[in-house]
Amino acid sequence: RAAAAHLSGGCDPDSVLRRPGSARLGAQAKAAIMATLLSAGERTVVREPLVRTVHSYAFAVLRLAAHRNGSPPPRLITSAEQDGIIRELLAGDVEDGDSSPVRWPARLRPALSTVGFATELRDLMARCSERGVDPAALQRIGRLSGRPEWQAAGRFAQAYEQVMLLRSAVGMAAPQATVPALGAAELVGAALEAFAIDADLLAAERSRIRLLLVDDAQHLDPQAARLVQLLAAGAELSVIAGDPNQTVFGYRGADPALLRGEGPVLTLNESHRCVAALADAIGAVARRLPGNDSTRTFTGAEGPGSLTVRIAASPHSEAALIADALRRAHLVDDVPWTQMAVIVRSVPRMGAALGRALTAAGVPVDVPGGEAALPDQPAVKALLTVLEATADGLDGERALRLLTGPIGRVDPVSLRQLRRALRRTTPGPPSGFGELLVSALQKGSGTLSDEQSHALRRVRAVLAAARRSVENGNDPRHTLWQAWSRSGLQRRWLTASERGGPAGAQADRDLDAVTAMFDVAEQYVERTAGASLRGLVDHVTALALTPARRDDGCPPDAVAVLSAHSALGREWDFVVIAGVQEGLWPNVSPRGGILGTQELVDVIDGVAEPGQRGLSSRAPLLAEERRLLIAAMGRARSRILVTAVDSDGGDDAMLPSSFCHELSAVATEPVDEGAAPIRAPRVLAPSALVGRLRSIVCAS
Repeated sequence: RAAAAHLSGGCDPDSVLRRPGSARLGAQAKAAIMATLLSAGERTVVREPLVRTVHSYAFAVLRLAAHRNGSPPPRLITSAEQDGIIRELLAGDVEDGDSSPVRWPARLRPALSTVGFATELRDLMARCSERGVDPAALQRIGRLSGRPEWQAAGRFAQAYEQVMLLRSAVGMAAPQATVPALGAAELVGAALEAFAIDADLLAAERSRIRLLLVDDAQHLDPQAARLVQLLAAGAELSVIAGDPNQTVFGYRGADPALLRGEGPVLTLNESHRCVAALADAIGAVARRLPGNDSTRTFTGAEGPGSLTVRIAASPHSEAALIADALRRAHLVDDVPWTQMAVIVRSVPRMGAALGRALTAAGVPVDVPGGEAALPDQPAVKALLTVLEATADGLDGERALRLLTGPIGRVDPVSLRQLRRALRRTTPGPPSGFGELLVSALQKGSGTLSDEQSHALRRVRAVLAAARRSVENGNDPRHTLWQAWSRSGLQRRWLTASERGGPAGAQADRDLDAVTAMFDVAEQYVERTAGASLRGLVDHVTALALTPARRDDGCPPDAVAVLSAHSALGREWDFVVIAGVQEGLWPNVSPRGGILGTQELVDVIDGVAEPGQRGLSSRAPLLAEERRLLIAAMGRARSRILVTAVDSDGGDDAMLPSSFCHELSAVATEPVDEGAAPIRAPRVLAPSALVGRLRSIVCAS
């Protein structure tokens, strides 16, 4: 409303910049501003985006600086591509052994070839970039702290920077020339450096931006906060909004220090989302945070609301309890599926299994995340196998993968029949099944039945299309397209997608994966001189990229099952907070892994002195977990159900966490502490109701 009011008052649209908390919120804010302007009858020409994330604005600054200097435009590298480069460099360190210039400590060398170590190293480098710590400074901190792993990470970061510089050195006058590729964590630092070098550029941006609006400032890292302060110094009005009680991205370097800056402070105590009953509960939990003002009041909107805590006797009972609550809310209270959500602490540990249980109980669910990496997707794996066979030749293993994958679509029974038929019709000494398949695909086998040879013809046609593309001298993108178009999978999956249901959802995922693969192939060919088919296969295989979900503006008619971090920026009428277990929520396990990233951040931020060890991290981790609980509770408008399991059966005992007991004390429905955990209730579902009626009829 503030942005729309200034624009309606005649303010130049280019002088307004709003920084949202996420890309999703940015799209919503942009739509709201445009709707407000149009409803007021305004017809304003907007040349620059009014709503931009910090990283989007930093990229725009770098592009403007490059244009002013006559330099090539900047290029953003994805985290998956960055992981691939880091893993290549680590593989070189493993091969070099003791002669490696990085000189990794001996205890870390067995981990250098793992994906987890590469990811952890990327996170450490990102935290350093966010705090302006260059490789030389990281090595100095490592020497002062007596941490050889930090010194080695500094040397590795230095080698990484040199490699990225060499990758961009294609001749600055060449059409494909770019500046060294930058990761998301490096963008803001590069923009600050551009402002420091070019004072005229900073003055131009300060004179342009007269109104600066920043939302969710608690999620900003120190570099992003410095960029905001730099722009705010020249703006006529700067509004920086945030909630320190919802700082939950500490593991990404977030710091709410910007909210403690100078200037007038307006504290908002009224929630326009939560009803009073939920606002009181959230305020009670927030008052337990360290350093929080215990006298601060937090009021909610008028209307009925409830906070309920239920303890189940087993994970199965918990899933049945949640399913029954969701179905009753939908059938009895007319709450749409899209206005309900199940929030968990960790989707891999609980969300996936809970989603399957809810689906079995008749609750449609939408479980984002948990997808396999791009090279592990069945559709991508099949196309990669075609490219491998085209580049390196067809062998028995690849032939079997193609035949049983999405292209051949041969089931185990048909595969067994095909094996017998090939062995019967092949003269000479018995050969392995793989050799028989390769021979049948390359030379054909006229003695097979039409049903058995149909799958072989499909695979043979795809391989032939890819081979012709290579023989004609086409680049890897064209070869990939020829294999995809000849497979016929596009028509098959589009038809399944239009029909909907579980098969349609799987078809959507397959199409998303193939689209992501074509995007990767496009980027690889454009950014790699002399791109080859084998190089594309190696590049895609090295990526830990998860296919992006399509955002077509039409959310599925289902209950969202997601993590507390993913729920930020969204809201529902009814929210279930599941799995509030001891050891899971709160999770106070030390962060940082074998490289001690969190300890390094503490040293950089001045929390700990170099070389100081033994500091307990339990208290700050417990506070962050409590803030995450507050953020999850704040997603609900009128109703919250909190569930946990109290069971000593099975391999491990399961106990409700302290958070569960705290919420029981502020629940709107009294909780009997001495009551036995709830056994699996009868779910209000058609199958359970039919079974119950049948038992009554039979008994009578």
